[in-house]
Amino acid sequence: MNSKKLIGKIVELRLPEYFVYGICTHDQKEMGQIVFMFDQKFHTRLTAMQELLDLRKYKTHFRLPLKYILNEPEINIVAERELTELEAILPTFRQAGIKGIDDPEEGWWLVKGQQSIWISSLKKEMASFPPDGFPSLSVITDWYDQNIYPHSPSELKKGPLDFKIVLH
Repeated sequence: MNSKKLIGKIVELRLPEYFVYGICTHDQKEMGQIVFMFDQKFHTRLTAMQELLDLRKYKTHFRLPLKYILNEPEINIVAERELTELEAILPTFRQAGIKGIDDPEEGWWLVKGQQSIWISSLKKEMASFPPDGFPSLSVITDWYDQNIYPHSPSELKKGPLDFKIVLH
């Protein structure tokens, strides 16, 4: 499938004990397609088209190489709809790491499209940026099973912050 034709498609992921759904929002060619994942888990496959089209509360977003993995039995295109204003905005991702080979300063890479910028610590408003990369189905399952969001303490402890994490 032409990756541009994936934008607006509702994607179903069949995880070991439930189904989760997302919408493909951007095609970044060799960097994969961005999928906004909805928060809810469903113990049976959604078959009501309106219910699929009405999903709006997000858990996170990430990149998937959708055009290459659609032949996997756990991944299906089940519907299509127009993107919301929020979904149409190219999201920013974060990646904990070091600045460069010669400079082992810890910090974060912020990645938006083809652009990356280095910051020494993550600001509070950046805590909702999800990690960059292609998560496996087992990682996605862990995120849903453990209710992990981009702003979860376990995710934020991977790099320096300029704010304190408050646990509720």
